[in-house]
Amino acid sequence: MPTSSPHVIRRDRISAAARYAWLLGYLMLVLASGGSLTVTALAAAPQLAGPAMLATMTAAVAFLGLRVAFDRREEIAADLFAVDLTRDLDAAAELMRFYEDNVARPLPDGGLGRAWARLERRWFATHHEPQARLAAMRRHLVDQAAD
Repeated sequence: MPTSSPHVIRRDRISAAARYAWLLGYLMLVLASGGSLTVTALAAAPQLAGPAMLATMTAAVAFLGLRVAFDRREEIAADLFAVDLTRDLDAAAELMRFYEDNVARPLPDGGLGRAWARLERRWFATHHEPQARLAAMRRHLVDQAAD
């Protein structure tokens, strides 16, 4: 059974394009509100313009981090659900290899492009690295066997 089955059962339909569209809209909203807050602070109290922009950007980054954390939490729950159904780590590993080989974007050859892709995977991807996902599934099965 594919690891995406919990998404099918829960009828999750968000795509990567939708996630990026949400991110772009969110960043535009933050920049617009942060910019207007900074302009207002600059007009009313110039000494507060910098702290106002810093506070807005800090809140934006924190909110984005929470969004990614919740997405990853859902992916972990999906993985654990799938391994509960199949009890087959080898099948899970094979599916992850297939995903990495055929679906995931390969890392570019160039230094800057490769660095950006790694940053994107580390901070914005909804899935953990396959090794971490398999380790979590293995721990889950061991914990269930111990109960």
